[in-house]
Amino acid sequence: LRPDQVGSCVLDVTTATEISAEVALAACSRDRRPLEVASCVVNIHNALAVGSSAAVLNHCHRSILPARYADCVIDTALVAEIATTESMALCIAAGYRPVDVAPSFIPAR
Repeated sequence: LRPDQVGSCVLDVTTATEISAEVALAACSRDRRPLEVASCVVNIHNALAVGSSAAVLNHCHRSILPARYADCVIDTALVAEIATTESMALCIAAGYRPVDVAPSFIPAR
């Protein structure tokens, strides 16, 4: 539906990673938010040590909200000091909810 966005996604992903254009095209063309997928991959690569670019692309593509997913992965990995792969697994899990990351203004009973 948006070939210009798909093209930008492929270009951004292949520029930031060692992923081939064919693999990037497969992921970008099947997503409703190709620009967010690209920014997700690029942001994670820029912020963290990544072992597998293909895994990052796969997780960003699988996420419903790739921009939020990237924020979750980066923040969780940095704050909890865990590996990128572990952070990606935590953030992609539907039931995962970070707790005690911000002060609560609800009075204790």
